[in-house]
Amino acid sequence: MLDFPASPFTYSTVEFFRQARGFKQVSEQDFDRFISNLSAGHTVDVSYSVEPPIKSWNDFSDGTRWPHSVVAFQRLTPLPEYFIPEWARLEPKD
Repeated sequence: MLDFPASPFTYSTVEFFRQARGFKQVSEQDFDRFISNLSAGHTVDVSYSVEPPIKSWNDFSDGTRWPHSVVAFQRLTPLPEYFIPEWARLEPKD
């Protein structure tokens, strides 16, 4: 019998994005406003290991590993869904 290492993409990874705990769903415009204020040090990643695929913006500066490095994400569905942290406060539009 072959012994393969465990995949890093486990049930908990799928549930992380399905449940979106700590994140709130926002409009594309609000998402773009939030993303535009992130520092240049954030890394963008697309994962096809979950369904639907996820595009995420990540902060690896403190050594946190994906998916716990995610600071915002987009579900890549026919009608995309956008998520930012619940704590994020967007300034009113001018």
